[in-house]
Amino acid sequence: MPLRAILNNQELLAPLLSDKQWKELKRKKVQVVLSCCKAVGYLRNSKLKTKHFVHNNKN
Repeated sequence: MPLRAILNNQELLAPLLSDKQWKELKRKKVQVVLSCCKAVGYLRNSKLKTKHFVHNNKN
């Protein structure tokens, strides 16, 4: 469960984003680049509502 990703050359740390920022990014359905492996990913909330990024399986 990656917590760090890059969007528009800016690093994002999922737990540090406000709920408002997170909802706006999810609404826009942005794709991010995961810092761990440089793969494309997207935003998701766990069952416990933890903000994190996941790998896009379509790649």
